[in-house]
Amino acid sequence: MLLIFGSSNYGKTDHLPGLFYVKTKFYHLWWIPLLPVQSILYLDDGTETTGAEVGFRWKSVATAWLRTIAGFAIVAQTISLIEGTVLADAADPGRLMPMDILGSIGFVALMIGLYYVTILWSHPGYRRAMKLADEIGFPPEVVKTHFPLESAFEPTTN
Repeated sequence: MLLIFGSSNYGKTDHLPGLFYVKTKFYHLWWIPLLPVQSILYLDDGTETTGAEVGFRWKSVATAWLRTIAGFAIVAQTISLIEGTVLADAADPGRLMPMDILGSIGFVALMIGLYYVTILWSHPGYRRAMKLADEIGFPPEVVKTHFPLESAFEPTTN
């Protein structure tokens, strides 16, 4: 049996398009993120080569694990649903009943919703974006252009 393991980056979160995002380096088995190692802040230049280690980000770890679980659950439940309905004969005892079909569809919808939630929370708030920019020495004026409303109400210091 071929065993594929190593390390790779997963859990893209705190993404400000054109500026930066955070990913966590994981040890993986068959590209399934298992053990988080460190979180890295990358410049959003499309290369994923320029990055700086930042403090460990549990949000990125949770994103990677939840997306993996939701993805597997969606695929497995959809295959089960197809086998129990489309591919099963009418007299097959393994054929799904209407309530089972509704339950399976509801579960798939729930997992799609969970995956969508990880996309919604992948954008940082104003304070978090400013903190990340400060950690890597990114100019705060550039970050403020992504948050015009929040930066307009920011208290001034004299």
